[in-house]
Amino acid sequence: MVVRRVGDRFVAAALAAATIALGATRAGDTSFWLDEAYTAAVVRQSFGGLARLLGHEAGMGPYYLTLWAWERLGDSEWSLRMLSVTGGALAVAALYLLAARFIDRRVAAVACVAVVCNPIFLYDLTELRAYSWAMCSVVVSTTLFLRLRAEPNRRRAVMYGASVGGALALVVFSAGVVLAQLCFTGPLITERARRRLLLIAGAVAAVLLGPFVPALLTSRQIDWIPHTTMHRLNMQSAVAFGSSNWRACFAIGLVLLTLSLVQRRRRGEADIALEVILASVVATIGLLLGVSLIRPVFVARYLAGVFPLTALGATAGYLRAGDALVTRLRTGHDLRVAVPWILAALSLAGMRGPLFTDSERPEDLRAPGQFLTKFVRPDQAVVFDTAQQATAFSYYWTPRPGVLVAEHVAATGLPCRVWWVVRGHGDALDPVVSAAPADATVAVYDFVGYTIGDIDGCRVG
Repeated sequence: MVVRRVGDRFVAAALAAATIALGATRAGDTSFWLDEAYTAAVVRQSFGGLARLLGHEAGMGPYYLTLWAWERLGDSEWSLRMLSVTGGALAVAALYLLAARFIDRRVAAVACVAVVCNPIFLYDLTELRAYSWAMCSVVVSTTLFLRLRAEPNRRRAVMYGASVGGALALVVFSAGVVLAQLCFTGPLITERARRRLLLIAGAVAAVLLGPFVPALLTSRQIDWIPHTTMHRLNMQSAVAFGSSNWRACFAIGLVLLTLSLVQRRRRGEADIALEVILASVVATIGLLLGVSLIRPVFVARYLAGVFPLTALGATAGYLRAGDALVTRLRTGHDLRVAVPWILAALSLAGMRGPLFTDSERPEDLRAPGQFLTKFVRPDQAVVFDTAQQATAFSYYWTPRPGVLVAEHVAATGLPCRVWWVVRGHGDALDPVVSAAPADATVAVYDFVGYTIGDIDGCRVG
């Protein structure tokens, strides 16, 4: 057993190293987009300034604090993104150890390959946001919960509580995973001593999450969207899982897993690890959809945490269905179990190449920064739509002495030439450009790339 565990750790370390190598080759390929540039800019300030920011910045608190220290090692795009690469590598390693210990090594290996080859994982791996670490925290939390459930003790309770607090502080919608885990705490509430362990875990989680709660209650930084439609949900779910083909493959795999778990339950067998994993995925999706019925939320972004568990559950479903298919072929029994495999093959037929095909960044903020550096002169003003936009641009553009920087609400009647920086795309530009002062020069950077053209006679860059 000890030899196997050492071997598992060696494989996990190798997977982490390979993921880091993959991320390192890609981390500097593109410039930051708005959200990344904002993250990079805010960690340049003093620790006190960052602490004040976290008082009203919902989510990602632990990531900001870690990045603040990490930034001292280097502030280039490549250097900063390597923190996210590290989180993604640890997520892959933790996923392998979770599956190898509680499911089997075959499922572990295939699931890790599926994760590393998925476009959305490759995107999050090199994005200067907390989503790769959200994946890591969810996988670690699941592992520690299963360990606590199997062999309860105080040390494991503390570790599990810390993982829950960290996961919720990174992305509050990880609450879906925690709720799913609570549904499987039966063995931990039957004895008084074990109930104390749950209380210890809850106390540790509360202590770690506590400093970030005020921001969650007062901030508007959660990514809400104007409205939810079936088209929007379809698009977001495809993005969340890598593509519509990946989504179809994962959905079929999870259905196969559900059928397998139901059959085992009927035989009086329980596979708690896979049941917890499946429940975590379903609960998180259900939580996000439920919240969206009240106020639409950007579902794709907040599904990132359960992505590795989704891949793991789907992989287990396919492999178990494959084992059942082989058994039935050998015995000549009913072959209806082959139908899901045919559906999976049809979805795989349209799968695009996995590696090096992650989604493009929404925009290139370096080029607009260079535009401002080239054209804006002292005694002129630059007006941004929001404070976040102004902060983000500060990573690529340092105003010359005498340049006034303001938000659009303070731009009326400025006694100088005004550069109005607009983030827009397509028809959405018209009302924004028309709202600019008549004598302003409008600098537009496209949400899907950097373009140069003319709009209503204004110079656009």
